Parts: sequence; C-alpha cells; structure tokens
Amino acid sequence: MIRFVNLLAFVVTFVSGLSFFLTRESKYKSVSCREFAAIIRRPDMQLLDCRTDSEYVAGHIAGSILIDVRQPDFVERVDSLLCVEHPVAVYCRGGVRSRRAADTLTQKGFVVFNLDKGIERWIEEGREIVTD
Repeated sequence: MIRFVNLLAFVVTFVSGLSFFLTRESKYKSVSCREFAAIIRRPDMQLLDCRTDSEYVAGHIAGSILIDVRQPDFVERVDSLLCVEHPVAVYCRGGVRSRRAADTLTQKGFVVFNLDKGIERWIEEGREIVTD
C-alpha cells in the first residue's frame, strides 16, 4: 500500500510539473531567424530589443524599440511604449533575456514571438542590422 501511495504521489507531482512546463512554454513561440524576418514585416508587429543601451547602439534590428529587461522599470516602460492589442517580436543577444522578457509580456497578455538564439544568430546569418 505504501508503494502505491508513493507511486501515486510521484505520478501526480510529475504530471502537474509537466503541465506547468507545457503551459509555460506555450505562452510564446521561439522562432528561427527566417521566421522572425517574416514576422517583423507584419504591419501590426511591435519589435522589441530587450538588451542594454550600449548593445543597442552597437547594432540592432531596424525599427526596434529598446526596453532593457534587466532594468527595474521594464514593466512600466512596456506599459507606456507597447500596445497589448498588437503582437510583439522580441530579441536579445543570445536568447536568454528575450525569453525572460517574453515570459513577462505573455503574463501581461501580449502575443509574443522570440528570436531563438538572438541577434548573434541574426548577424551570423548575414541579416541586416543598423547602428547609432
């Protein structure tokens, strides 16, 4: 009987953890550079660079809005600069910070597309960036 209870507890824990993971991952979609390039051409798409000021100045995707995800006012700036009624394409250097930003944005109700592997991959593929 104890074995059965332990097994049942394990199954319940595993299934609830798996459902949390699947739900969390399905809130936004990570896409390749090719897909991202097509997505950002949509007229309703908001393009968000969530890196630092110095990274942005060194090179960014044209038309992007800079809101550093590591700053304490990230959410306030999102609220003032982005419209929840339009989707957001987000990127960072390598994909870690943009996933963090994507989590926050989806919690606020945005539809989000994340550039998998970030602007580093974008540049590796020879895609265009602009500098300030």
